[in-house]
Amino acid sequence: VSFGMAGIARGVIMRAEVVWSVFDNGKIRFHCIGRRDTDFMYMPRFGIRLFLKKDASEVDYFGYGPHECYVDKHHSCYKEWFRTNVDDLFENYERPQENGNHYGTTYLHVGNKKGTNIQVMPENGTFEFSVSRYTQEILERTKHDYELLPTQQIIVCLDYMQSGVGSNSCGPDLIQKYRLDCA
Repeated sequence: VSFGMAGIARGVIMRAEVVWSVFDNGKIRFHCIGRRDTDFMYMPRFGIRLFLKKDASEVDYFGYGPHECYVDKHHSCYKEWFRTNVDDLFENYERPQENGNHYGTTYLHVGNKKGTNIQVMPENGTFEFSVSRYTQEILERTKHDYELLPTQQIIVCLDYMQSGVGSNSCGPDLIQKYRLDCA
């Protein structure tokens, strides 16, 4: 698959090619090669979003935890094997916002005993993930935490990388080493 990423009323930020390989044993390999136009600022994230059945709520992972963490905000976490569930991964902010990212992950399993499962193991390196009952769109448009209504699905975000959460909205610009700034 060849694709381009563009913002509304902006040029193409990135062009990429993805090869999906599906094997007899149910494994799927995802390989992406892209080139970002460096005239644009760094990207906030690059990844895919999957939707699973709502009962696929068990989560096992090897990465930073036990609470949310990002490339520039993970020093209060430690890298270990964690077994939890989708509800415990949710960080409840008074003003709903995207949350629950886990940096430096090398293994993820989301599923249940009934057979709805996804397992992620990169061939090299690490990835970031979040698992939630809320889409980014729901979190964006909801004004208060008590107004949140969960979806009938489990939302799994798998990211090659996310830029750090620090920004110049209330302080200095995000430090270069925490940006998804590759060409």
